[in-house]
Amino acid sequence: TEKVSCQGYRESLEDMAGAQGLDTDAFSAAVFGEKAVWGQCIHHREAPEALADGRADAAVVYYHLALRYTRIFPELFAFIPMGGTTENPEPFAENRISEIHLGLIGRGGRWGRRFEKFMCSPTVADIYAAHGLCHAAHGPNAS
Repeated sequence: TEKVSCQGYRESLEDMAGAQGLDTDAFSAAVFGEKAVWGQCIHHREAPEALADGRADAAVVYYHLALRYTRIFPELFAFIPMGGTTENPEPFAENRISEIHLGLIGRGGRWGRRFEKFMCSPTVADIYAAHGLCHAAHGPNAS
C-alpha cells in the first residue's frame, strides 16, 4: 500500500540493472515475478519481518530503515548499501532519492515559524545525520 516507496525501490533496481547492461524486462520478470514478496500494509515493518521469518533473502528499503534494523538487531540483519560502503554510502546515480519538504499554510499559526526554524536548525541536522537521513535547510529562516 506504500506505492511511492515500493515503486521507488523497483525503479531503482531496474535502472541499476539497465546501467549494468542487463535486459531490464528480463531482470524485472526474474526479480519481481512470483518469487517477490510484497508487503500488504506497512513495508518498513513487513520487510524486516519477511527477512527474519525466512520468507525473503533480501529486501530493498530506504537507507535509514536498513541502518535502523542493523543497529537494533545486528544478529539478524546485514546492511548492503546500493553504492559506496556501509561506512560511507554513496548511492548510485540510478537510485531514487526521496525528498520531503516542510511547508506552512499561511503563517503556520502560533508555532509554525518556530517549528520551521527548529526543523532547519543544526540540532535537527545532527539528529537526521545520526539516523542516516540527509538534512538540507533552505529558505529565509534556514540556520
